[in-house]
Amino acid sequence: MLDDFYSIKEASMPMFVDSYLVDEGRLLFCSLWGGETAMQEFLARLTLPEAEFGLREFTLLDPDDGRMYDEISVGNAAELSKLTARTPSTTVLGSLCHVWLYDPVLQKHSAARRERYLLMRQGFTSDPDGVLSDIWSAIKELCHIPLMDVWERPITAYMTTQTWLYDIEGVGGVDGLKITIPEQEFTEAVQAMLRDGTLSLDPAPPTPNPLTPDDPEVVQPEKQRGPVMQSELFGTVSLF
Repeated sequence: MLDDFYSIKEASMPMFVDSYLVDEGRLLFCSLWGGETAMQEFLARLTLPEAEFGLREFTLLDPDDGRMYDEISVGNAAELSKLTARTPSTTVLGSLCHVWLYDPVLQKHSAARRERYLLMRQGFTSDPDGVLSDIWSAIKELCHIPLMDVWERPITAYMTTQTWLYDIEGVGGVDGLKITIPEQEFTEAVQAMLRDGTLSLDPAPPTPNPLTPDDPEVVQPEKQRGPVMQSELFGTVSLF
């Protein structure tokens, strides 16, 4: 298990990271382990100015050879949220603090920037149906215009081509997904898809019928309202 723990070079006492997620230099999630004293000191240094022995970034060392594995920029640590737990003192290593540092955007979307991040386990693509409702719900919540559920497949496919919807590779068993909705471009795209027939205002596409409507034996089916179309674009999401 310790083979998956990356030691922190700048820590004055042994401290480790077992998983983290970064998007374009922005720290989204980090799982930290260490003794209580070491943890308190390290977290305090993240909030201090550099002139006062503070840290704005820290280095992870590879557990195999001790070389630099990655460098994590913290940014403004005051904007990060924190969850803390402690292992029982009866464990082999004694009592350890386990801290999750995470950006609050994992819990709620940024209305100002029209963006949302989802945190998930690695290998989420193995269950495409499980992730679909979470992603589509997040898109509808974030979007400034109403979206019909039957638009799910073409909308998510188009967002992927525009990198408004993309996955983020993490380390240590976590991955992420970023959703961005630029208001003007998104509105124009929806309008274009409505004009070219990619999207329809009907609740569901009509079911093809080999009989003609003039046939007296034909019973026209009643339209179903709002079915959720299934997609194989992504897999299981575990929302933070």
